[in-house]
Amino acid sequence: MDIKQFEYVITIAESGSLSLAAERLFLSQPNLSKFLTKLENELGTKLFIRTSFGTKLTKSGEIYVDSAQKIMQQYRRAQNKINDIQNLEAGRVDFGISTYRGSFLLPGILKKFNTRYPNVDIVIHEHDSVVLEELTSKGKLDMALIAKPDHRKGMASKSILEDEVVLVAHKDFELNCEIHPFDNGGQWIELETLLRANVPFILSPPRTILGNLARSYFKDAFPSILAINQNCSAEMAVALASEGLGVAFNYRSCFRGNSDLKSYSIGFHKRFVPLLLMYPADSDDYKCRSTLLLAELIKEYFNQK
Repeated sequence: MDIKQFEYVITIAESGSLSLAAERLFLSQPNLSKFLTKLENELGTKLFIRTSFGTKLTKSGEIYVDSAQKIMQQYRRAQNKINDIQNLEAGRVDFGISTYRGSFLLPGILKKFNTRYPNVDIVIHEHDSVVLEELTSKGKLDMALIAKPDHRKGMASKSILEDEVVLVAHKDFELNCEIHPFDNGGQWIELETLLRANVPFILSPPRTILGNLARSYFKDAFPSILAINQNCSAEMAVALASEGLGVAFNYRSCFRGNSDLKSYSIGFHKRFVPLLLMYPADSDDYKCRSTLLLAELIKEYFNQK
């Protein structure tokens, strides 16, 4: 059995074209095309339909890819078990996270991890939470950090963290409302007072977790708001707020304060979004040590926030 042939076919299926798959696999397109033709001849069936727009799986291809993914998952799990026995002399963790949160969270965590376990590779997969949940449930990722506002307790194979949702604005931006101090530092604002003062907001789209949460907060008391933009990425919203254009929502884990930008908790009791460390559905019996160690570093990060 050649593990690489499974990897090649899976990559072609995920990429949707031979050229993109060849690029991801560091192969030439002609060589990858020859490999696929040879494999299909050996199997006696077509795995892909080739068109000018790319490649599409046939019914036989769907069956092959599904089986290949399961084999690769078991192969990777066997490797991890062997690496655990060898005390992390080697290893790999396929970890999923959103691009925005990952850009703030991962550099420091991965630096610590690499210092302690230099022989273990952390392969990052950047997607939104919906895609990450699907990939992890299918066993394509060893672990993913996903935002899950509708989380229900009792879900298997998940560990809950809390990330605070905060308001950010330029230090000189006129909020026109009372700002309350916390005894242990930091400040909080009642969201309703900002709405009454017609303070302009910069929002992310409702399809995003942060954009959806912000709108749910407004819906509690006020159906309409003053929004100068409702289609910004979280990163862009914060950038605009830092220029004094309005107030933006952000995650505490993604806030890097500077001399011009300030953050405020939403209400005295604050607002949080649950973050889940999600594992493959069938991983209850075994999680590799390197995955658990990465999880501990992530939990440590949030405990310090």
